[in-house]
Amino acid sequence: MTFPRICVNCDHSIVGDFEVAVEGFSASGARDDTYRHPAGDPACTGRTADRSVVSRALGAAVAESVSRFRGA
Repeated sequence: MTFPRICVNCDHSIVGDFEVAVEGFSASGARDDTYRHPAGDPACTGRTADRSVVSRALGAAVAESVSRFRGA
C-alpha cells in the first residue's frame, strides 16, 4: 500500500475514503493498486485543461519543422 495514496484523476493525495481504479496485482507485489477519489468528492479537482510543458515544446518543434518543410 502506498502512503500517501495519490489520485490518478487530479494527482493530489487522498485523505479519507478512496476507490481502487486499477488493481496492480503482480506475483512479486511490485505493482501497487492505482487509487482515485470517490465520485463527487470536492477534494478531487481534476487535471487542468492546459497542455503540459513537454506537449507545448513538441508542438512548437513540429510546427517549426512543418514550416521549414513547406518553405515558409
